[in-house]
Amino acid sequence: MTGKGNLLVIHRYFWPQNYPYAVMLKDIVEQVADNFEQVSIASSVHHCSELEARKKWAVEHGYSLKTLKMRSEKGMNVAGKVFIMLRYCIWLCWVLSRTRADVVMVATTPPILTAFVVRFMSKIRGYDYIYHCQDIHPEASKKSLLAKVPVLFKWLSSIDKANVCDAKEVITLSEDMKRTLVQRGASPNNIHLINNFIFKQLEQGFGLQTETTDNIIRLVFAGSLGRLQNLPFLFELIKKYRNSEIVEFHILGDGVLKSQLEADIQGNSQTNVKFYGQVPLEEALLTMARCDIGIVPLSEGIIRVAYPSKTMMYLSTGLAVLALVEQDSELVNYLEQNELGVAVSNTCQQQAYEKFNAFLTSFTKDPAMRMAIKTQAEHDFGKRAILSKFKKVVK
Repeated sequence: MTGKGNLLVIHRYFWPQNYPYAVMLKDIVEQVADNFEQVSIASSVHHCSELEARKKWAVEHGYSLKTLKMRSEKGMNVAGKVFIMLRYCIWLCWVLSRTRADVVMVATTPPILTAFVVRFMSKIRGYDYIYHCQDIHPEASKKSLLAKVPVLFKWLSSIDKANVCDAKEVITLSEDMKRTLVQRGASPNNIHLINNFIFKQLEQGFGLQTETTDNIIRLVFAGSLGRLQNLPFLFELIKKYRNSEIVEFHILGDGVLKSQLEADIQGNSQTNVKFYGQVPLEEALLTMARCDIGIVPLSEGIIRVAYPSKTMMYLSTGLAVLALVEQDSELVNYLEQNELGVAVSNTCQQQAYEKFNAFLTSFTKDPAMRMAIKTQAEHDFGKRAILSKFKKVVK
């Protein structure tokens, strides 16, 4: 490393933990490392095998590690998750009180509190920090209990507004998200738009070998079966195709609504909907490669505070995209201007069904179109293109 200054990268998860941002962050670190004399990573591990792999990687590249051994919070109740988060943030205070970093990079996991700790300690230690807003909180959590406690929501919003305003640089994913930050009172001058990159693909040509040639149109949803995805609205549309012999729906993922959605489909005596549950990424990509259309459903307002990264995964396997999202969003403009899919209403069932059905009726399977979609995705969201943007900002 031949640059000046020291960098500390902070995140709750880091490679080889198999979370999308944890995997992407490894590539980001390797890309920006030449901008600094020394690079350190502060993160947690769940298993000794994770730590050994991370240590080996750090030694190979000359990075240093700050590591906290923690249990996974999966399956914990709310109290357990709060305890885990507080323990992590206390440890983070300890790390930051001893850091020699000139620049600290922090993201939104855990939301708000991690960035607050980084901001607070920056006043004491004198470092600059870069805030990577993968989501905008507390707005992205508005459908949770926060919506029932307006005072808490307002207080958390004021904290994160300060987190953004005090950052040397802010990175977020879309114009819609940037607009939300500016409407909060942040300056647009230090907000950079860098979307997520395609961090995992099928082997070259492998996806094409799995594509189907029959006349059945296969639609796939891959992601969290949670409340931000507008899934009850989507499934009302899906149920209209109960008797269809040329449409199939493949649902990948897990979440709080999974049991309810499965019961809804069973109650509708519908056999053209298949639930897979949570599957490894490679299996998810293989399933996508056998489908034709990827579904991106979002609850109203979510596109302003988050960006559906499943979009890139769909496009990378050559799928057209069907988005249930506000029409005046960057995502809709991108899909329609590049002829990569269509958007339908996420609030009006009748309007959504009419456009949804028109899209399915006119859809044809075309290998050349799939290849064109893949090419466009690589151009816009390929690793090389996106990482070059990070190198210009994280310095």
